[in-house]
Amino acid sequence: GTIFAFVSVLLLFKTLSLQRIELKESRKVFTKQQFENSFFELLKLHKSNLLEFEDFDLLNNKLIGIKYLEYKQNQLQNNFINTKRFSKNRKLAIQEFEKIYVQKNHVFSTYFRTLFRLYCLIEEGTIRNYDKKNYSKILRAQLSEPELFFIRYNAMSEYGYNSQKYINNFNVLKQLSNFDLLEFKHWWNKLDIYERNGLGTIFKQVKQETKKLLKIGAVFFEIYRDWTRKFIFLRSI
Repeated sequence: GTIFAFVSVLLLFKTLSLQRIELKESRKVFTKQQFENSFFELLKLHKSNLLEFEDFDLLNNKLIGIKYLEYKQNQLQNNFINTKRFSKNRKLAIQEFEKIYVQKNHVFSTYFRTLFRLYCLIEEGTIRNYDKKNYSKILRAQLSEPELFFIRYNAMSEYGYNSQKYINNFNVLKQLSNFDLLEFKHWWNKLDIYERNGLGTIFKQVKQETKKLLKIGAVFFEIYRDWTRKFIFLRSI
C-alpha cells in the first residue's frame, strides 16, 4: 500500500507538471491570437484610412489613396527650391510638408495615428522578438514609396516627432531612396526617374556593405583591445 501511494503521488505530480506545461502553451497561443486579431484589425483600418486621401489633379482626374500621395510627392519635388545650405533645405522641406499636412489635417492625422498604434502594438506586445520582427516586416511590406516619403517628413515635423522611435527600431524607411528626398534635390535634380532609381539602388548597396565593414571593424577592434589588455597584464607581472 505504501508503494502504491508513493507511485500515485509521483503520477499526480507528473500529471500536474504536464497540465502546467499545457496551460502555459495554451496561454501563449491565446496571447498570440489576441495580438493577431488586434494587429490585422488595425492593419485593415490603416488600409481604409489610406483610401480617405482624395483630390483632383490639374486635368480634373480623381486621385485616391496612393495616387493622391504620389501626386503630392511629385508636386513637392518639382516645386521645391534648393538653397546652398543642407540644414536650411531640410527645414524648408519640413515646412513644405506641413503645408500639405494642413490641407488634409484630419486625414493625415488619422492615418499616422493608426500607423503609430500598429507599431506600438508590435513593440509592446507580449510576443517573441522573432514574431515582432516578422509582424513589422508584414507592416512595412504594406507601405508604398509615397507613403514612406510622407512618413519620414511627418516624423521630422512637430506632428510626428514621437514616431521616430518606432521608425528607427523597425527600420521602416529601409526602402526609401535618398534620391527622392527634397533636401537632396541638388544631387538628383538633373536625373530622370530611371537614373535616380539606379543610383538609389547602388547607394543602398554601398550603405549595406559599409555597415558590414563597420561590424567587422568593431569585431577586430574588440579582439585588438583584448590582446592589448593581456599584453599590458603580462608586462606588469
